[in-house]
Amino acid sequence: MFKNPVMQRYAIGTFRPKQLGIYITIYVVSLFLLILVNENSRTSEPLFYQFSIFQMILLWFVSARNTASAIHGEVQNNAYDFFRMLPLTPSQKAIGILLGKNALLLIFVLINMIFWLGFGVSSKISVTLIAYMFLGLVSVSILVNNIALLVSIQRRKKTRSAGALLLIVIFFIASWVIGGVEYLFSRDDPAKTIIGFYDFDLPVFLFVSILALYFSIWAYAGSLRKIAKENVSIFNKGWACVFILGCEVIILGVFWPYIDSRYPKDVYFGFWLATMVPVLIVPFMSVTTFSKYYEYYSFIEKTTGKHPGKFQLFMNSNISLFVGMFLIWMLFVLGFSVKFDLQLNYLIRLVIVVFAIYMFICFLLEIYNVFVVDSEKIGFLLVFIGVLYFFLPLIFVVVFSWSPISLFSPLGFISEVLTEKVLSFGTLSMLKIYYGVVTGILGTIILKRYLVMLDVRRQMK
Repeated sequence: MFKNPVMQRYAIGTFRPKQLGIYITIYVVSLFLLILVNENSRTSEPLFYQFSIFQMILLWFVSARNTASAIHGEVQNNAYDFFRMLPLTPSQKAIGILLGKNALLLIFVLINMIFWLGFGVSSKISVTLIAYMFLGLVSVSILVNNIALLVSIQRRKKTRSAGALLLIVIFFIASWVIGGVEYLFSRDDPAKTIIGFYDFDLPVFLFVSILALYFSIWAYAGSLRKIAKENVSIFNKGWACVFILGCEVIILGVFWPYIDSRYPKDVYFGFWLATMVPVLIVPFMSVTTFSKYYEYYSFIEKTTGKHPGKFQLFMNSNISLFVGMFLIWMLFVLGFSVKFDLQLNYLIRLVIVVFAIYMFICFLLEIYNVFVVDSEKIGFLLVFIGVLYFFLPLIFVVVFSWSPISLFSPLGFISEVLTEKVLSFGTLSMLKIYYGVVTGILGTIILKRYLVMLDVRRQMK
């Protein structure tokens, strides 16, 4: 591993005398200030927790920024193509970046770990809590670094740094993690705080660590895919559905212990929203580009000697992926409803409306995908259409002082469902027609684009 040329290159750059002197100075001064602030402390317990925060800063933020800067630096130096052509496997390149860019930082972390363990033992912190905190620090660090690498590859443009997007992603993750840490340490014994997962009781530290490692594996796999192939999505269709399935299983496990809650509808519709989050996010990470459509259809023609038909067109388009992911979500939410005293027919009608809303969002994404080759500015138009779709009915509610119009906004519809108001059959039928027609308009535009693409292929032949 240490013979990895990518790792050696980045590590040597970090250990250059001028940079090394600056980093060591900052680190030593930080250590001195931490110890000085606690000079009059009677126990070493405050130092233990302060060093924990110090480790969080180094492992979660500084290391992630180092990792993200690798690909951006290659692009800035016009060396990314050379990096891609190195006779190394994608995993060697990824590990080289992760370890090489953080070589010096890992030394600082190991030094900190000696102080951290010493202060923990001397202040009689339980061994179990120290072990759980160590596991949490390492697992979340692995997660944010793999996400940083993935984001940097995804946004490798000279004019745009991955820093802004990376900060958004990391702060989003860190806000949840730090909030959870604050909650845990407000309890009498954080190490014994548990979370229900199906019929098991797991320590929260252990559950979060396993979850972080699980998503780290997916982020790492996505990075390898992006390093190995140019202009591909993070997931292919099959693995996107597997990822969605895994997310749904995890979310179901978290909600499972609350089946016997006094507020079953709150639990059930909370499950609806939670399971919909990955189904909304993953399409943006698994879209097949328009150019890949042409490559695939060319491959079909060469291997079969026939032009691809409409069925092949649909099955190999992004639309089939969107439908497949929604079907996975639908099976989970309708299956979960069996545990509650809810009318299945009513839920199916709700699901149909949700499907139309979901496909509208996915169709906007696909329209961008198939028309961006004609105009890069089409994204602004589609965002504007999306804003109107979500907010225009709500504006009409204020203008006309008639609240039922809010149902024609996805936000208004979801709000009505979550407030446990049972929508009448007539209202749901009207909503199905409205959302179906609006979504159908976008679907027609996409279909025409697909057919034009097929005609172009036939003419080229």
